[in-house]
Amino acid sequence: MKRLVKGKIYDLVKFKSGDDKLYDLIHGIFNEEIVKGFISPEYLMLKSRNNVKKWVDSNSKCKRQVWYAVRFKRQYIGYINYKWNECFEDACELSIVLAKGFRGFETGYIITKTLIDYLLKEKLFKYIIAYSIKSNKLAEKLLRKLGFKKSNRLHTEITEKLYSENVSLNIKLHYNLFTISTK
Repeated sequence: MKRLVKGKIYDLVKFKSGDDKLYDLIHGIFNEEIVKGFISPEYLMLKSRNNVKKWVDSNSKCKRQVWYAVRFKRQYIGYINYKWNECFEDACELSIVLAKGFRGFETGYIITKTLIDYLLKEKLFKYIIAYSIKSNKLAEKLLRKLGFKKSNRLHTEITEKLYSENVSLNIKLHYNLFTISTK
């Protein structure tokens, strides 16, 4: 996995231990009230800077997840990642979160497009997937603009294989699955 993915405006810099700017960014994001409904609830339990530091350090070494800080003019403005399951290497899931003041349709589009282009070029997966909360129409619009197609037909199969667990009713009721087929 590349340590740096260069984009036209934003660069993606792989997480690394000991990066105080990265710790500060993630700590700020995880402590924002507005992100509560949009990121994994487990991240919201990482309120202290020390817990965030441990989380960043462990994700910088993870073998089935690749985490990038989004850099704009020497400043970190968010993170994006892709992850997969060792028992199901056909699909990877993308996630992106931007810091307050940098959130916007075009910013998210450009950053996500940079990572998608990299993944398509490397031909690592059969599917690139993203989940969107059903009420988040802006996220759905962004995913469609990026070339994703709503794939609730594959929702159960991919989610069970990717996470090695039964799809909870909560996931099926509240999220739509979007995919890009790379083959």
